[in-house]
Amino acid sequence: MRISQRMSAKPKFEASTFVAIAAAIAANLAIYSPAASANDVREVAYVLNVKPFCDAYVSGFRARSEAAYAAWHQKNREVVRTTEEDPAFQAIQRLTDTQQRLTPQQLEELKQGCDELLERMLSSGSPDPRRSSPEETWKTYLSALRDSDRKLAVSCLTAEARKKFVRILQTLPSDKLGQMADSVKSIQVTAGAGEIREAIVVRRDGNAGLVYFERVGDEWKISEM
Repeated sequence: MRISQRMSAKPKFEASTFVAIAAAIAANLAIYSPAASANDVREVAYVLNVKPFCDAYVSGFRARSEAAYAAWHQKNREVVRTTEEDPAFQAIQRLTDTQQRLTPQQLEELKQGCDELLERMLSSGSPDPRRSSPEETWKTYLSALRDSDRKLAVSCLTAEARKKFVRILQTLPSDKLGQMADSVKSIQVTAGAGEIREAIVVRRDGNAGLVYFERVGDEWKISEM
């Protein structure tokens, strides 16, 4: 959907959930001709669109993210400048409403998104080479399972994936974690574009499944498995 269609359809940008925010960001990104690289423009527009909601609704987020945002802004200053000067970006900013009342569920969704936003800014400044590609992230994840390094294993997941798997990773006995890792025979990235990659994981018993990776900042994280 073109940005002009969204603007004519609704007088206000409804961003009461993080899903709605992401939808508006997707429309925003569709109007850009990447002056730097597609990934750089996508990342900058994402941060600039989402951070106002995190600052407005999530208690303490502005202070907690101040240093990371300053470093991120300095690193990406040229792309930030051209993005902020773009009339289409300015139009979306005028439609943004950060004064809506959120339900507890909506606020929880937003908090999850803001946690991931902070990770994006932090990894943009100093990305971890252990998560520099889908293959490296998967290798790191399996190694963490074998070593019972639960914190490192969780760091390989996106914020959305953590909601599904963090309890399992934190409570499963160490020997079971190792068995999970040892059951994997191979992984092969088979498809993907932009910030998403799909991979086939083959287990030693002959079964196979799909794993999805998402680029978060300058790192790749597991989004579904």
